[in-house]
Amino acid sequence: MPDTHAATRGPVSGPADARLDPDTAAAPGHAALEGFLVPRIVAISPPRAGPWVDALADLHGSGVDAIILRLLETPGDLPGALAAARKAGLRVFVRPVLPGDADAAIAEGAGLHLPDHGPPARRGAVLTSTSCHDAGRVVQAADARLDFCTLAPVFSPGSKPGDTRPVLGLAGLRAATREAP
Repeated sequence: MPDTHAATRGPVSGPADARLDPDTAAAPGHAALEGFLVPRIVAISPPRAGPWVDALADLHGSGVDAIILRLLETPGDLPGALAAARKAGLRVFVRPVLPGDADAAIAEGAGLHLPDHGPPARRGAVLTSTSCHDAGRVVQAADARLDFCTLAPVFSPGSKPGDTRPVLGLAGLRAATREAP
């Protein structure tokens, strides 16, 4: 199953039921994203498509708002996973892997989830998020006016036994949220 993360507040965040101004709504013409603020609970896909794709409706029924598709090992499976997530009623963010992934995701009404390396940058009015692993990256995401970011690892990720990144802990989480505007 995908990992689930709470979204970190971004510069346009507000109450969960708040609506965006229609002039600033993402992906014009795509009802799945228009009028919504940042998702409340986000699942992050494993790096390859698999049986979890068939469980997306259950994920949505459990209260998850959106999924970040990060098919790093099987990027060719993106169209099928994207269609399954949309059918399940999830808002979708795509972590671009191949050239053209970002354009394909935007054409399908998906948002973008940028990798944690390189400067974060918006792509027009498309809902955009990024991965953060420290307070400095959270500030960069806010300065770039991204809609939200994920912050990890707060605790040691059980799904990644070889992960050697430093764990933020609760103190690191507090520091990152304090520094975010």
